[in-house]
Amino acid sequence: MTDPLLKIENVVVDFRTIHGTVNAVRGLSYEVARGETLAVVGESGSGKSVTARAIMSMLAENARVGADSRIWFDGTDLLELSELEMQEIRGNRISMIFQEPLTSLNPIHRVGDQVAEIIQIHRPMPKKQAMAEVLKLFQEVQLPDPEARLSQYPHEMSGGQRQRVMIAMALANKPDLLIADEPTTALDVTVQAEILTLLKDLQKSHNMAVVLIMNSP
Repeated sequence: MTDPLLKIENVVVDFRTIHGTVNAVRGLSYEVARGETLAVVGESGSGKSVTARAIMSMLAENARVGADSRIWFDGTDLLELSELEMQEIRGNRISMIFQEPLTSLNPIHRVGDQVAEIIQIHRPMPKKQAMAEVLKLFQEVQLPDPEARLSQYPHEMSGGQRQRVMIAMALANKPDLLIADEPTTALDVTVQAEILTLLKDLQKSHNMAVVLIMNSP
């Protein structure tokens, strides 16, 4: 049996506030194999997104991860890494899709430029080459009229189109693990189904592990 790509053990996350300590995650454990999809389902406020941010090392400054917590990724405990070391992994080997793309995308930059920047951070290349890769990604995530979308701003796109841009951004550097944090929030039912089907197809074609965080099955 092969080792899991991601294995979290006894993850505890607390937040220190002026009113005391808030226990957000209490002893959570799960694992995901390469090429596997794991659905993490729970009520709002149950710590699903907090756990995802702990994996990405993107917790708020007042958050504390338990001393006995372990987050193993491909044999490395992510909690032992420096921020500089995590920057090599975050957005590269592990990517995350957030709940609301409108707040995740920069409103004053074209979406094509934003995805190209992610590519260039981890794989230095000329801007023209990066934009060619962005176009391929937009085609892969089935954005209508993908070439025209390159020069659009987030507010010029629908919610479903913005989420497809976020998926393209997450796939930009061919991650081994994709964390999708409630990727269909605020989308209508038809678009929700399209996004979930797209994620399923991309998971198979890229053979990546996916952690799908949902409020309901």
